[in-house]
Amino acid sequence: MMKPSDLQLNAHEIPAAGLSLVGELPAEWVAESLLPAYHASSPLTLRIEVSPVGDNVLARGKLDVRLDFECSRTLVPASLDLHTEFAELFTPGDKHLLNLADEEISSDDLVEEPWLIEGGRIDLEALVRESLVLAQDPYPVAPGQEQGSEHANRPLWSSTAEGGDTRWERLKNLKLD
Repeated sequence: MMKPSDLQLNAHEIPAAGLSLVGELPAEWVAESLLPAYHASSPLTLRIEVSPVGDNVLARGKLDVRLDFECSRTLVPASLDLHTEFAELFTPGDKHLLNLADEEISSDDLVEEPWLIEGGRIDLEALVRESLVLAQDPYPVAPGQEQGSEHANRPLWSSTAEGGDTRWERLKNLKLD
């Protein structure tokens, strides 16, 4: 089991070949980064590759965790395996311009502003927490209830021969004054 302190790295101690962090963080740690709908039912498995890019550091990672929740449509207990990936650039906090010449990083890898290397240290814990939060659906839906279910693309009610959602079929007999 990893400790959150294992996710705090000294940028100058990362070898030129890079560094690989592989391990698990306990479900209690994950709970602090979950939206109200979720509960962690497994530890967080993570794999992070950290490599220097000039004065910068590139962190790429994969996160996996099993989450329990109550379906927002049916209120039935359900669970899902959350898998997410990230790629973020850390740059020294005192630098305002990035020099990525001769480095193999595409602009697709850098979606937002880079993370900062502050005091020579990289905080991967904050990056992992942010990735977890962004990967969660705030209103989770149980398997079989998502958009691809049999009723999702049908109109709620229709007077045509094809009909609409069969759960609303009795509305055809409703008479309004």
